Amino acid sequence: TFRHPAVHAKMAVTLSDMSKRNGRPRFTLGLGTGWLVEEHTLFGIPFPARGSRFEMLEEQLAYLSALKRREGFEGNYYRLQEFDQHPSFEVPLLVGGSGANKTPDLAGRYCDEYNLFPKPYDDLEKRIRRCHRAAEKAGRDPQGIKLSFVATPIAGVDQPTYRRVLEAAAVEYDREPGTLEERLTARGTPFGTPDRIKDRFLELEALGISRLYLQAGTTDLDELETRIRPYLEASRSN
Repeated sequence: TFRHPAVHAKMAVTLSDMSKRNGRPRFTLGLGTGWLVEEHTLFGIPFPARGSRFEMLEEQLAYLSALKRREGFEGNYYRLQEFDQHPSFEVPLLVGGSGANKTPDLAGRYCDEYNLFPKPYDDLEKRIRRCHRAAEKAGRDPQGIKLSFVATPIAGVDQPTYRRVLEAAAVEYDREPGTLEERLTARGTPFGTPDRIKDRFLELEALGISRLYLQAGTTDLDELETRIRPYLEASRSN
């Protein structure tokens, strides 16, 4: 909702070039429908109805996919003429969310990566199957779509550290520690000590998920390291 896809493309190409390490780009462009109505109100940006936002998102993905193929695009919201690009748009596209239908469809049809939000194992499996079916219908290779998962880091390298982090998180979420653990378990979020996290990693890996994003609501670097280290240890031992 904030930017035209041409602006997304120009910014993404620049960031991709800036992020190179050993000659390899590391930037991925993630797009969504937009959701924070208060921010739109503050800046005076129109906030269309949910259905319209999904239509805009799909057209943005189609526009950027056409740009990758050096083709033109004609939609209701956006139009693109075929032209000789320098530099070319080769940035991977990502879509993620908790939706059961539209999000996996868009990921399968247009994206290089599908980011799944915490859900029970069976629900994740259904979403992945839907993504793969959409890819096949679009003539794409389903196995070429990277699968990733997002989680809040509630963990510790040992049980005492984990309990401290859990209790702090329970206050943050206004829940009892036991209730928060039940919710994390139901949503399939990796949490606890490295051994417990490793077991969940193996379950996610069995679904084809190969990347984990951690959302940490802190700017304290020492606390951030405390929360993230258990995931690194679990990953190294896997």
